[in-house]
Amino acid sequence: AIAKSGMSSRTLSQSLKYIKSKRPAFVVLENVSKKKTGEIVCAELTQMGYICCCLFANSSSYGVPQSRSRLYVAAVCADQVHVEHGPLQWIQWLQEISTRAVAPPFSSYMLPNDDGLVQNFLADRQKHPKTQQEIIESLEKGASWPKCFEKHQEARSCIQTMLGKKVPSCRQLFKKYANEWSKTLPAREQDVLYLHLFVLEQHRGRPDFPVIWDLTHNVTFAAWKEEQYEEKLPCLLRKHRYYHCGQQRLILGCELLRGQGFPKSIKTSGRVVAARDPDFSDPDHNTVCDVPDAQLNSIAGNTISVPVVGSIMACMMAGCQLVTAPTDAANKAAVANAMWPIRFPNAQSSTDGVWVGSQRIAAHAGRFDCIHMAAKPEASSASKRRLEASSHDADVSKQKTLKQCGW
Repeated sequence: AIAKSGMSSRTLSQSLKYIKSKRPAFVVLENVSKKKTGEIVCAELTQMGYICCCLFANSSSYGVPQSRSRLYVAAVCADQVHVEHGPLQWIQWLQEISTRAVAPPFSSYMLPNDDGLVQNFLADRQKHPKTQQEIIESLEKGASWPKCFEKHQEARSCIQTMLGKKVPSCRQLFKKYANEWSKTLPAREQDVLYLHLFVLEQHRGRPDFPVIWDLTHNVTFAAWKEEQYEEKLPCLLRKHRYYHCGQQRLILGCELLRGQGFPKSIKTSGRVVAARDPDFSDPDHNTVCDVPDAQLNSIAGNTISVPVVGSIMACMMAGCQLVTAPTDAANKAAVANAMWPIRFPNAQSSTDGVWVGSQRIAAHAGRFDCIHMAAKPEASSASKRRLEASSHDADVSKQKTLKQCGW
């Protein structure tokens, strides 16, 4: 059954083996949104004595500037916790959190373009430059990307029909839109970028709106151009390249990690990433690991959205009490600090902070300060979030009406 679940059978099998052996009190598993996967995992956990449920959540509804729809399995060990409020209550609390979560613009997670780390990243990409003539020749003839070249010509024809005007030549598009960042891209990705920038300019009057595109996808894949998608990442995928049109540059791996809810203190310098750790002896409180930015990019596309998991864990913990509490004072203090890890930075008062239905969530300050909450719920927030949860599918559907070209 596990092999047919659609998840990596090895990863899932090892995760379930760990759960069966260590029996953690709380469990959260995440994967792509497949109902069958959730049913299989819940069946396995139920046999182990866990109370569990499946949740389908979009990260954009939990304060993450990214449209990322995923399946989450939340479970508690029945012999370790007393469940005062079960899965149905968790879901209600999560829905209420989603109506008040605020997603900051993604550019607020990006380093300044003149930052030394950004410039080092660019310099590293420019180590083996091609001449302008070499790039244009590759764009015009498609010698290095013959399999996709024909699709690009079909896309040009589709755009011309859609707009009712001739699409500029590869040379003209290159001269108009190329910059020091785009010139470091493979020819196929450059052509994807320039064609979409041309359509964006025709659609909205200029090409530098703060929309974010996945350049690794093929040319027929929809790239967001509408105002409601500004400053929002598409669903991050492993080893894909992302371009911020407003900043006119590629997005670094450490910036993508921030877009998943990881700390803003994560930085990269060449092959080094520094992440803030208050227990480290460095006066700047930085730990240093030798991780290439390309690897951070891959990690970002294959990780979880921290605020979503934080919200799920907070609701599970608020609904349960540990059956056996530590006896010594030190352990009790450690549990008090660790087991209630959520706070709402913008809550106006303790009364306002208990809107999720449990005083425990508001009463215990925690570590999930990446969850940005609005002070007061908006009347139309719930319907707005429901619309956002399906925004990507709606956009794809809209784009398909334009000659099935994804423009």
